[in-house]
Amino acid sequence: MRRILVLTKNILVEQTFQQQLQHLNYEVFCTNCCEETIEHELTFFNYFDAIVLSETLSQNDCLRLLGSLSSLEKPIYRRSQSMCNKREAEIWQERGIIRWLGLKDSLEDIREKIDTVDQSFAEVTAELLD
Repeated sequence: MRRILVLTKNILVEQTFQQQLQHLNYEVFCTNCCEETIEHELTFFNYFDAIVLSETLSQNDCLRLLGSLSSLEKPIYRRSQSMCNKREAEIWQERGIIRWLGLKDSLEDIREKIDTVDQSFAEVTAELLD
């Protein structure tokens, strides 16, 4: 079972999303931990296989968090009501967002988006070990 951390400003908002991930057999932990915690407790984040930045976090919040989280070398997703254009997606990818998850994504969409990233990370890891 893979572990996913959801960083949010309001854990109650994440209940449906958490249930969707659990339905896909992910262990999910939602927290509203702050940037200071991240900077001092990076080992906590090693417990998780992926991180999701909630739509409740502002763009500025995400930028600050990405500054600390990018050193973890884990897939980082961003949930959002609206998808960004191709250029914006490239900019966010440079900052560490690997994939966008829409608020209205179906269970199948979520599964496939996460699976695609999982396969990519597995290939990169295998190349590094060779």
